[in-house]
Amino acid sequence: MNKITKTSIMCAVLVSGLAACESGKKENEVTVEAPAPKHTASLEHATNVRPAEGSLSYHEKSKHHKYYISTNSASYVDDIDSINGTSTFMNVSVRLENTFEEGNSVSLKDLHFTLEDVTDSKTYEPATREAYTKEGYTLLTTNYPNMKLEDKPLDLNIVFNIPDKPDHLYQLMVVQDEADADYFYLDTIKSAYK
Repeated sequence: MNKITKTSIMCAVLVSGLAACESGKKENEVTVEAPAPKHTASLEHATNVRPAEGSLSYHEKSKHHKYYISTNSASYVDDIDSINGTSTFMNVSVRLENTFEEGNSVSLKDLHFTLEDVTDSKTYEPATREAYTKEGYTLLTTNYPNMKLEDKPLDLNIVFNIPDKPDHLYQLMVVQDEADADYFYLDTIKSAYK
């Protein structure tokens, strides 16, 4: 058993013991269960890193007053046109659907995306440049602030320039009106386009 797992179990025992003492139970009545990983990333990080509580998975919808939002997929993209050599991008596919609570056509100007590296506690903003692959595949963040959401679902590509750390855990934070935030846990990320 590695040191991180032992520390996690010890922490769980202490917290459970304190909770039992506060509720009038004896310490020997406390049961402890080992944490189960909720993702497919490296088990080295599984015991000490978790997504935000209440994070949604792929295709789970969150309702804002203007639209429903969900993530379709996430994939790594190796860029071959970088000044400093090859760099890595992550493309997150997001779907928006109109709730029709504010009309048949709504603006997306109040929408903002941030990628969070849960493992390193770092954040990344959408990339401002295109990513190019060896096959000539070009990827760019959809220019969503200038778009309107109408009666059909709208799929967006949100591209982030990230360090090459495929064993890290990521989640997408989506903010509307600088107030409402939702987290989408990116538990399965497809391999890079080569």
